[in-house]
Amino acid sequence: MNSKTFIKFQQENPDYTIHPVSSDQFLSYGRTINNIDISPFQRKIDYKETPGEGVEYIADIAALSSLPLAKELAVTCFGEMEIQVGWCRGFNRLLGALEYHKSSEVIVSLTDCILILGKTQQISNNQYHTMNTEIFFVPQNTLLELYSGTLHFAPIAVHKTGFITLIILPKKTNLPLNKSIEQNATENKNETQLLFMKNKWLLAFTGSKQEKKGAYPGLLGDNIGLNQI
Repeated sequence: MNSKTFIKFQQENPDYTIHPVSSDQFLSYGRTINNIDISPFQRKIDYKETPGEGVEYIADIAALSSLPLAKELAVTCFGEMEIQVGWCRGFNRLLGALEYHKSSEVIVSLTDCILILGKTQQISNNQYHTMNTEIFFVPQNTLLELYSGTLHFAPIAVHKTGFITLIILPKKTNLPLNKSIEQNATENKNETQLLFMKNKWLLAFTGSKQEKKGAYPGLLGDNIGLNQI
């Protein structure tokens, strides 16, 4: 990790405690994977291609999902389940929302980025307070696994030039729900109320664009925002 970058980012955000993803604080959320070569992914990415603003997420990119490295990660992290490899990239500086999957999520940080994480065990009555989150600095070229049930959302950019990450999940994650399931989710008051897309349970802030798209407004507290360097 470039300690100068980490220190500078922390200085730009003095109101928050930011942990390196290599710290013990991360161990209850996931693990870093240090013995796998990510260069096949790096060679496939055009680092100059970033959206003009906001965040772009593409769930499955054939040129990435077909690589032998993707098949290796399917075994290592998903027990040979079918997976999809896509990207999430852009200029995000706000938490925005929190989601979780009932599977691991593997992230390849091709640039420095920030993850804001929480625990589903702290959801009560379909509500979660953002004061319970922890913030992690993920250095460029880190491969990590978020464990099933870890609350997270789109990464946050460390640099004003934006971020690029690869996102690896079980096949069909984030596809639209079947209509009958979608109706059931709307009518039920249990966890199903949070089900937003396949293998995606989502909590939104009241009045947010995610709520307007149908996400459950279960987030309390601040929509955490960080300053880029």
